[in-house]
Amino acid sequence: MIRLNKFIANAGVCTRKEADVLISSGKIKVNQQVVNSLGFKLNDGDVVEYKGKEIKKERLIYLLLNKAKNTSLKEGFLKELSVLGELDEKTTGLTVLSNDDSLIKRLSNPNALIKQKYIIHIQELLSNKHIKELLQGIKVKEEKVVFNEIKHGKKTVDHHQIIVTVSFVNINLIREALNALNVEVLYMDRVEYGGIRKGDLLRGQTRNLELKEIGFLKMAKI
Repeated sequence: MIRLNKFIANAGVCTRKEADVLISSGKIKVNQQVVNSLGFKLNDGDVVEYKGKEIKKERLIYLLLNKAKNTSLKEGFLKELSVLGELDEKTTGLTVLSNDDSLIKRLSNPNALIKQKYIIHIQELLSNKHIKELLQGIKVKEEKVVFNEIKHGKKTVDHHQIIVTVSFVNINLIREALNALNVEVLYMDRVEYGGIRKGDLLRGQTRNLELKEIGFLKMAKI
């Protein structure tokens, strides 16, 4: 048996709280009868309807993709899945794909706080002054952009590496903030998103998220 509000949320209609509103306002039918009890539980074979249409139980999918460079996430097998924390074509790394509409809606909120970690290659060494400015916050297009943590990574012959942690949703602000300080970004790779780590997953490959990883995403603060 499953609670009616959870069934509706799992089907991707809305969140559980929003489902409670639909139920209490008499907009949900079970076996052609209006149900307005918030604690109502479904039996196997029960038919749930909203706006005259049957709500069918959908298998929720949660995938981790290690995105390759210069690839679009709006092609191929992604037709039925949506992207959480979408990356631009130049940026590589950890991306979450799902058909859980309520989770997607929640984490797409501009106010969501989702810890993300990136390895970024830059042309010149980032000065301590610039690090201090980014940690305190700088203005980008009238928006204050604050980095949570910045560490120096490995040095190479022709560029430098920094490891950056942020919590804002719009990752384009990372490039824009660095560009505002005349720091040229050569390459960005996301290695962590909402407590989920990329690990040794090969570029272009996917794997199913573990239950605890799905839990990490659902606990993100708004």
